[in-house]
Amino acid sequence: MLNSISIIIVNYNGAQYLKNTISSCVNIFRHNGFDDFELLILDNASTDNSVDVIHDVLGGLPFVETIFIKSKVNHGFAKGCNILSKIAKREILYFLNNDTMSLDASEFIGLIRAGDFKDNSVWAFKTLNSDGTRQNNVFRYPTRSKFLVEMVLLKNKLHFLLKKMRFSTFKDNYDSSYFSGCALLISKNVFLQLNGFDEEFYFYHEECDLFIRLEQKFKKKLDKKLLNDEIIHYGGGGGIISDFSFVAYYTNLYRLYLKHGIISQRSLNFIFKFNFLIKKILYLMNIQYEYSPFAKTYKISGSERNPVEVYELQMKLMDNIKREFNK
Repeated sequence: MLNSISIIIVNYNGAQYLKNTISSCVNIFRHNGFDDFELLILDNASTDNSVDVIHDVLGGLPFVETIFIKSKVNHGFAKGCNILSKIAKREILYFLNNDTMSLDASEFIGLIRAGDFKDNSVWAFKTLNSDGTRQNNVFRYPTRSKFLVEMVLLKNKLHFLLKKMRFSTFKDNYDSSYFSGCALLISKNVFLQLNGFDEEFYFYHEECDLFIRLEQKFKKKLDKKLLNDEIIHYGGGGGIISDFSFVAYYTNLYRLYLKHGIISQRSLNFIFKFNFLIKKILYLMNIQYEYSPFAKTYKISGSERNPVEVYELQMKLMDNIKREFNK
């Protein structure tokens, strides 16, 4: 029976939301009369005033066991989580994004008090947008068809059709799906046995890779629960996706499919080049489109960037793919 919690928060330039992230999480545990938790935060060399915010918030939590690491380099999300997990003292790791607001944890607290959280458990809180609408945090495992839909500009155009086909939203059956790492709960021992997140996935898709390895370890007998407890996830504030995030997202998508042998490297190269050709045509025709992979997830539009900017982003992506995988 696992019933103590290490809250893991990796931060980079999240000063805008950090106070609410930390305070709301601590408060919902206390509101439910639960005290067997600790708080671990790693700052990935933020350039905003995150460190000051963290010190200020932690100073107001005198009775909470805390560990704060101020890194001189940006380790990325995956490695940052691994660093904190190795020094965590509790039995359950709770990975929580730095741009969230916790609303409830009563179901989770009740279940762990009842002894329901086991070594094979991997649970998630439901995520909401800032307006209270549901933000999807359940995704299908990677397949060839899913990859083609995403890469050939169909992901957002066919959003409603994909929902009907259960590509995007799920109710009760999570056999073929994984949860976002935004608010994820897993046994510390199991996480460390798997050597944590694969640090090659420095930003994005690390949780999908972890779930695939969990499925292999437990032979598809994972206890996957999407709890009714909710958090608001601001998704980086809902602004346009940065150059780094865009390149990292698709570079690690390439890495995910290559690592697990879902598509051969030759086919991956062809699909990425074909995708780039489509974007080049749209650029030459001065046609805007939702370039962001998060346009539907976070209810944002990709139209904030003109075709020239988006085309330059695609160039950066292709250069990065070539540099990392086709040396």
